[in-house]
Amino acid sequence: MPGEPVPRVVISIGDKVIASHTLSKDRPLVVGRSTDADVFIPNLSVSRRHAKVYWRNGLWIYQDTGSTNGSFADGERITVHMLAPGKQVQLGKVLLKFEATKEPDAVNPRAAFKMDISGIFKDEQTGPIPQFSKSEGADETVVVRMDSLMPKAQVPRAPPPYFEYAGTTPPRKVPLDKDRLTLGKGETDDVKVEGMLVSAGHATIEKRPDGSWHLVAVKKFPAVSVNGIKVTEQRLKWDDYIDLGNTRLWFRKGR
Repeated sequence: MPGEPVPRVVISIGDKVIASHTLSKDRPLVVGRSTDADVFIPNLSVSRRHAKVYWRNGLWIYQDTGSTNGSFADGERITVHMLAPGKQVQLGKVLLKFEATKEPDAVNPRAAFKMDISGIFKDEQTGPIPQFSKSEGADETVVVRMDSLMPKAQVPRAPPPYFEYAGTTPPRKVPLDKDRLTLGKGETDDVKVEGMLVSAGHATIEKRPDGSWHLVAVKKFPAVSVNGIKVTEQRLKWDDYIDLGNTRLWFRKGR
């Protein structure tokens, strides 16, 4: 239809656009380090067949196809992700951006790599980027840390989880912005809890190295319970509720 936006993906490393490709609803677009990929990215941080982009049920979909380094959107690892204009996905050291333009894409993704790309692989912002193997059939993929892809100030950070006090309007919330917080009615406690027999430092909530949060009862009376069950230590799940003294707290995922 005349004037209808043309969907495409734009590939960049740091602030350098290195390729773009117009999408077709008739066939998936394969992105990867293999020379037979539709978008050929000769970089060892990208798997040979890293991902594909395709049209289904009126939507453009990005799907990671089992890559080593994974794919990330908005700071979270994804497998299947719906694309919309301006949406970006990080794969290895490479950024894929979805656009809908008025003009067909005139860039040949393979031709983009016929230029001298030595400078692209020494980007000041992203740091040294693994070169592709001299043997194009090599299976090796370099594992990269996702937090090394951008300057620290630009690394997407998910909002912290929080406690929400039950029965408060508007909801009263306490962000869990430290790896260890105390619950109790003491002046220095991070999460205030009411109750005649509740002590200062009555319980703690702690973030473990694997990213999980654990509630630990320091005092045994009155008891601390999670979802109505008395506990001494409990790994928390989103929307669990904690009862201590006269206070009920909901454990919420940050938004």
